[in-house]
Amino acid sequence: MLKNILIPLAIIAFGSPSTSQNIEWQDIGGELSASIVKTAGSETNGNVSGFALDQIGLEIELKSAAQILIDHYPGISRDWFTTDEKGKRVSIEPSVQEVWNIVSQNKNVVGLVPIGYSEVAGSAEIAGFYKIDGVSNKSLFSAPNMDTVICLNDLARENHSTQNFNVPFLFDTKIGPSYSYSYYDDVDLVEVGHLNNPKRWLDTFETCQNMIQIGFRLIDPLHIMRNRGKKTRMIEKLPTDLNVDTFPLTAFMFDRNARFNFIRFKNISLIDAARTLSSEGFQQKTCRSRVAGASNCEIWATMLTAFDDAGLYIRTSPKEEATVFGNPNVISPAVLILKVRGGEKAPASNDLPQQTD
Repeated sequence: MLKNILIPLAIIAFGSPSTSQNIEWQDIGGELSASIVKTAGSETNGNVSGFALDQIGLEIELKSAAQILIDHYPGISRDWFTTDEKGKRVSIEPSVQEVWNIVSQNKNVVGLVPIGYSEVAGSAEIAGFYKIDGVSNKSLFSAPNMDTVICLNDLARENHSTQNFNVPFLFDTKIGPSYSYSYYDDVDLVEVGHLNNPKRWLDTFETCQNMIQIGFRLIDPLHIMRNRGKKTRMIEKLPTDLNVDTFPLTAFMFDRNARFNFIRFKNISLIDAARTLSSEGFQQKTCRSRVAGASNCEIWATMLTAFDDAGLYIRTSPKEEATVFGNPNVISPAVLILKVRGGEKAPASNDLPQQTD
């Protein structure tokens, strides 16, 4: 039986002097040892909130929000009208709440996270390149906040078929520093080279079954940092095309505890978000070897989406009501469905995934 405990793990301070505040972590248990984080003393919609899950045993699925509704309501119209049991015409939009109502019927689902950007604000059409269940759609889109293609599971890694966890891989894009806000057909705009090998990550890109164009990237993984020769792994300056300094955003971070963090910021700058996520206090563990900028070992972070504060969901049991962070009524073009992998044995500690060099 899943445990349902609520134990304060830590209350810590983070951020620059102008944004410093206290946050608290709480263990809520479950098969993936879930923890929630929020601004100390606030509700779940405070300045910082979200949750973390163990990587081991977690399955991450990428789905189109619109397709989830279409599959569930076969007769639904293009403007999201269908009929109920009484034959009455009703409107059902692909909000994160509506998507959660559908996917949460699967007892293995523990969470839901919005991802991606819309072609038009408030629409369910995904902007930029994406690939779902092996089918590629569209091409890369040129915009400052879409500097990354995330593969949800690297199938080119050794022994992936025997491992019960996802290993995401972040690809840099060759877009910018000027932006056309239009589509490119050139797949070479995805960086697959590394050091002296121009095709180092090509197999990872070609075999990946689920990926989507997102950004900004907040903390580079090691392979991107070394490729660029940067002195820091954190984002250092804002693109000149970005006309706002602070805004709501949702971040996805792999931390030094081999856990996936899904964190929403109510209103923050990119630089402060990166500093917060990479801080010793937020990570809750001191690393033995330090890397310039991020000051830790295994870590990367990227924005999943921004600007509309779309809701995140987490639960520890199918019988329990989910905790919601952010606005559940927002339409997200795509979602990450978080599931407990069934019937698979966790690997020994020496099989834990490591950051790619």
